[in-house]
Amino acid sequence: MNQLNKKDVVLGLGEIMSEELSKLSPTQQKYLLSNKERLGELALNSFVEFTKKSLKEKKSIFLKGFAVFDVQKRETRKGRNPRTQEEIIIPEHLAPRVRFLQSFKSEIAKL
Repeated sequence: MNQLNKKDVVLGLGEIMSEELSKLSPTQQKYLLSNKERLGELALNSFVEFTKKSLKEKKSIFLKGFAVFDVQKRETRKGRNPRTQEEIIIPEHLAPRVRFLQSFKSEIAKL
């Protein structure tokens, strides 16, 4: 599995954000860039889209001092429908996973 680092994430976010900005008129761009809430929303949405795209391509994202985003293969297993109690087979699939790094965990524990 390929691993993307902070530089790759920044470049990917830059591409997504510039693509979104190019869809707007100059007036809308100026408004967006001067509005902290809208700019934050654009940045967060861009990060989510970049993460989805990367994980679909089976690339993990390593953000030093924070977390690793990756996909984990889940094997076929038996499950149960909670409403009918009927036993069902849950097929093999990939599930997203976030693992926080120890340095981040220890900073939070200090609070």
